[in-house]
Amino acid sequence: MTAALFLAALPLFFPGDKVDLSEGQKRIFDDCGALVLETDKTALEHSEIQGRLGAFQFVAGDATNWFAYLPSRTVAPCAWVGTGTHASHGWRQGDARLVEAMAMAGIGTVRVETNWENSEKEKGVFRPLQGLDQFINDLTGRGISVNLLLTYGNRIYENPLDPEAFSAFCAWTAGRYKGIVERYEVWNEPQNFWFPKTYGNEQWLDKFIELTSSAKAAIRKANPSASVGVAAEDVESLLDAMIIKGIADEEDVIAFHPYCHRQHRPEREYFLKDFGAKHRALAKRHGGATRFAITEAGWSTFQGTGVFWQVAGSYPRASYAGQANCIVRFFLAARAAGVEFACQYDFRDDGTRRDHAEHNFGLMFRDFSPKPAYAAVATLTRMVGAADYEGEFAADPSRYRVMRFSQESKTTLACWSIEGECEWPIPEPFHGAEMFDLYGNSLGRLESDAITLAERPFYIVREIAGQ
Repeated sequence: MTAALFLAALPLFFPGDKVDLSEGQKRIFDDCGALVLETDKTALEHSEIQGRLGAFQFVAGDATNWFAYLPSRTVAPCAWVGTGTHASHGWRQGDARLVEAMAMAGIGTVRVETNWENSEKEKGVFRPLQGLDQFINDLTGRGISVNLLLTYGNRIYENPLDPEAFSAFCAWTAGRYKGIVERYEVWNEPQNFWFPKTYGNEQWLDKFIELTSSAKAAIRKANPSASVGVAAEDVESLLDAMIIKGIADEEDVIAFHPYCHRQHRPEREYFLKDFGAKHRALAKRHGGATRFAITEAGWSTFQGTGVFWQVAGSYPRASYAGQANCIVRFFLAARAAGVEFACQYDFRDDGTRRDHAEHNFGLMFRDFSPKPAYAAVATLTRMVGAADYEGEFAADPSRYRVMRFSQESKTTLACWSIEGECEWPIPEPFHGAEMFDLYGNSLGRLESDAITLAERPFYIVREIAGQ
């Protein structure tokens, strides 16, 4: 990837915008690799690509990059559509492009991590992190909610997972951001990070629950109105064990990470496959928690056989178009399951190696150029983000999904099949309604009594005149 092909800080555009390009012969492809245009012009008019919306690959010689046309210039933050960031992977949290790109996508919640040992380098002495302060202020200033992840051990202590010391860090952080941050999360994936290595396989889970209990009490003492997420687990059996052992009480939010392993479809992963019925019943019996949030899940666009792809049972490789499909289905399935918010992992690629699975989960490339998934999320938040969700409209949601959203005089259906294709009879009120694809391009009006649903989501919009 190279940023030299564009004359724009963020290659994000809107209907009517002209795109300034570099010199030389250029080719433009859509998200599926189909050629859209060949040109030697240094300015691209939107009409030259038929006014299409979405993300487009731009190739000049051996250099390649992406740009996107989004449906509208403004969008309100959508609270249930979230993303994650990784300061520890070398992101510049103070880069203004990061927050601007999130706001333009309609992202409403951001999981921001802060590591304990970065704030406490001397026992009992905590220091503010200027980059973190700026990032949080920039996000909240745009109306974006922060879910602040407090995590990882501190090697200045004999026990780097000392519950009392960690809780002091949590209390200091919650006090510092009182009135600014109201969502906190205790730790991240304990089995993967620190706990088994510190305590051994027999004891770590009990020790993690002990630390969690102490930390959430400290957060609430410092900020009584804080919402606290616990568990942050990606393995379903471990999440079950945590709930049974009482990790969550009635005040807590149970956070979980339903990554897809060995298959792509989010609707078949735990919690989402039964709309949360199993875990809600389990939580009711053990602690009484009723609130859930997804704080990580994603699809990597790595190439080839992949490095690091075997982690957690093998990430399936996604094409750019496939990632866009899955990300939108994930957010919609999470909304249908009643989670408070869902965070995609993560907003920007964590590295530049195309063969490394962990480097390629982003909605954007490392240089802030958009993948098709970015354009798809930006369309989702514009199509249904501010609307009221009115329920599942499908007769058999194990085969296909039709979700209904309403806002003032407009009703929007988000539709797709879980696998393959299937026929769906169109309800009479939607005859003649307009269809839009994943990126907001019109597909015409419904002229038949049935339609074929495929794995790529699309929208049906019915406007009621005079209301």
